[in-house]
Amino acid sequence: SNTEVVGIRLLDELGQTAQEPAPYPDDGLARYLAAMLYSDSGRPDDARISFEAAQKAYARYKSLYGLEAPALAPPGVPETMGELVLLHYNGPAPRKVAVSAAAAESAPADGKTQGGLAGAVGTIARTASGATMAVVGAALNTSYPRYRQDVPRIAGSAVETSVGTVATELFTDVYSIVSRDLDEDAAGLKARSTLRATLKLAQQAVTGVNASGSEFADVRSWSTLPAQIRMARAPLKPGTYRVLVRRLDAAGLAVS
Repeated sequence: SNTEVVGIRLLDELGQTAQEPAPYPDDGLARYLAAMLYSDSGRPDDARISFEAAQKAYARYKSLYGLEAPALAPPGVPETMGELVLLHYNGPAPRKVAVSAAAAESAPADGKTQGGLAGAVGTIARTASGATMAVVGAALNTSYPRYRQDVPRIAGSAVETSVGTVATELFTDVYSIVSRDLDEDAAGLKARSTLRATLKLAQQAVTGVNASGSEFADVRSWSTLPAQIRMARAPLKPGTYRVLVRRLDAAGLAVS
């Protein structure tokens, strides 16, 4: 489909333009789904290329996000078989929360991140914090975002037919990916917040107008994402089946 082609092209462009080491260089699930769609539409070469790209993407998930790769079965099924594919979008989206701290605590002291920007601002912040405390009686206050994940009651799932049961596997942990992506920019976010707080306190020293409480982190986030995406594939012979999906808690007991 056109959507499929556009999605793959976006991933290709991401891989070509992302700076190394990128926190999100590729998406294993998108590549794997593309391989399945290509195989289903009779395009074996495209299916093979996407499948290999999925394997390569998932091979990096351990080092990037601390996630084990799912078992990636080849995308095709025998010509005499059909296939039931269950995609389980589980749990609430990760949400951003604001973390407030004194600038001297939140700004990094070393100059290794972002070419020394964060370290330089941290040094300025600690110096300015003492000065502004002495002049206006206030310390530098910063605010930056962090992700928080509410733990869902449902921890897994399984699809059951008359020929057997297949458990879903975790293919995407959204919280781990977005947290790593945000962590890559954490030093810059803290540095910019520290710089804004320094300027506000400097303004307060001159004008007497207290703006130190106006520093807020940007906590906008994509609220309609799930916490995780799970998948199960069940090859089936042509026919009619009763399908039951069980949503399971951490102990493996059915929630619904």
